Amino acid sequence: MFFFSRLPSYVGITVLFLSLIYLYQNGAIIHSNSDSNEYWTTLQQKSGDQFSQLKSQYHLRPTSSISTTVSLKPNLILSAIDGPSWQDQIFIFMQSLEIAVSEEALQRQRSNSCPAAPVQVKIIVPENLAQDLPSGFQALKQRYPSLDFVGILPEIKDVAVVLRRFQGWSDYLNQHEKQYERVLACDLDVVFQRNPFSMDMKTNVELLYFAEWAGLRIGQCSVHVGWFNQCASPETDSFVSPQQTLSYMHKNRICAGSVYGTARAIKVYMDTMASQLKVSLYRCNDQAMHIHIYYSNLLDKELRHNGVGKAELVPNDEALFGSVGTTPMVTFNEWGEMLNEKGEVQVGVHQYKTHSLLSDIVWRKFGWYAEVGQSGAIPTIARLAEEGEKVSTLEPEKQESGGADSTHTDAEHDLRHAENEKEDADATSYTQYRLLNVSESSCGKHSSLCSCKYDDCQPHYDYY
Repeated sequence: MFFFSRLPSYVGITVLFLSLIYLYQNGAIIHSNSDSNEYWTTLQQKSGDQFSQLKSQYHLRPTSSISTTVSLKPNLILSAIDGPSWQDQIFIFMQSLEIAVSEEALQRQRSNSCPAAPVQVKIIVPENLAQDLPSGFQALKQRYPSLDFVGILPEIKDVAVVLRRFQGWSDYLNQHEKQYERVLACDLDVVFQRNPFSMDMKTNVELLYFAEWAGLRIGQCSVHVGWFNQCASPETDSFVSPQQTLSYMHKNRICAGSVYGTARAIKVYMDTMASQLKVSLYRCNDQAMHIHIYYSNLLDKELRHNGVGKAELVPNDEALFGSVGTTPMVTFNEWGEMLNEKGEVQVGVHQYKTHSLLSDIVWRKFGWYAEVGQSGAIPTIARLAEEGEKVSTLEPEKQESGGADSTHTDAEHDLRHAENEKEDADATSYTQYRLLNVSESSCGKHSSLCSCKYDDCQPHYDYY
């Protein structure tokens, strides 16, 4: 009788013991890719007033607008170049990304939120370039520790980098896919305004395509028509049939310069693009192929075959990663942040350089003032000489980086304005100076990396 009266306690202890063993072996039953904001919001909806009382007793963090997926794995941005150019664009790319990610980290800290996953950037380049990085690339790597140049861009004769990059990306992800949570593959003419990995996806979606401006369809764009005609030509053995090409003409154009998703979905996408481009003998344009594998359902078939969620096309008017190359009008808020047509700040903007005003905004915010990694770029501070002192009595010196002619005589460097003739008897007891080897051209440009208060860079005692 005593045993049966204690049976519920024994069962409870046994269940608790087994639960602790499971927890030790498998961890908490909250998936690593669950969004912390979504978790708290759901809890609040379920608990109602009880949650509010609990929140007043214990400081539970409020929900915020930040929705980056909390994950133990880093997120990855992939891009590609085939030479030492684009240094200025990489500067803007990385500078804007660092600021966007840092701002999110600060907001999370202020709201006591879980930190977001780190972001890594891998730009694939030819192997020889990676082994002997130009000084500018070395300077960029030093400034941005999350940036790396990976020498795996394949060498395929007479094939453009926009086609070769897919094989390189495929090779990289086949080796490293499990190291990352989400991946964004994009061109370098992108400016970031928010952490790009704050973009959410539906439950059954693992890959996002981004449409271009809806007012210009494939059949209305001569460039796209030319691409698809090439894909349907005998040179590609009619890789895309004329019938398929015709069926695409009234559909949205889709930018191949950006694709986003889970690491495993992006790997399937890269494998599909690389294999299909190879089958087309690299005669089919990358954007035409990008569009074809989506509208033909070839991509979704490959995703299903690999047990991965489907791809979704995000309309341009609501895209948080926007391509504005053919968009006739783009709005921005009073902070200079570019918006989609729903008025939302976009996490990233592609092809902003096609809009002169947007380009100006971006360069003012993030652009460099002179090419990075150049030795001797910063000018030496000009030497001082007392008024009336002859240059010949000083040690000769040449100012190479200031932009002025170092052969000027002493008379040419005298102040333009006469020494201030004040009646104050003490005025003559102060020494006055002038700067040597400077002129109106010394600091006239941003690339000079110096600034003069007055045009001729002299102190002008008579102004004070």
